[in-house]
Amino acid sequence: MRKHLWLRPALCVFAAGAWGCVQDPTVPKVDTEPPVELIVSVSDSVLVLGGAPDTITVTLVNTLNQDIELDFASLCQIQLFIRNASNHIVLPKGGSYICAPVTSVLTMAANTSQTDEFEWTGGQGFTAPDADTKVPAGDYYVWAEIHALNYSTVAFPVRIRVATTAP
Repeated sequence: MRKHLWLRPALCVFAAGAWGCVQDPTVPKVDTEPPVELIVSVSDSVLVLGGAPDTITVTLVNTLNQDIELDFASLCQIQLFIRNASNHIVLPKGGSYICAPVTSVLTMAANTSQTDEFEWTGGQGFTAPDADTKVPAGDYYVWAEIHALNYSTVAFPVRIRVATTAP
């Protein structure tokens, strides 16, 4: 009887390990590429304050061979953010968007993309070049996010160096 004393603790460890490995069945599983890709690019990696604006391009790609619908709880669908090297969000001012709580739907045909462009002059908003306070010189990172009710994704951040004079 004493020779099987190790069996009970071993079964408890196995049961605890198996319990921890159970995956939530409500989380969608994607076996290959993500169904929607979000890509951010910039026209120039250096933005000179007072000079030409930098064009930030956000591309949403439906990688599936079928149409998709993204359902949103608000009118904010693709949200663009810019942070400084200290991880402080400078755009949108205050760190988050204020979105009208009106449901919206973004529909994309199979294997298509949608592109939006934003002009940034180094301010804390997307406004006329001299209409808002400019950020100090330094490195900034721009990215985009989608938080639909049925899918979320984040674009990889891209660096923009803000300078007071041309390099």
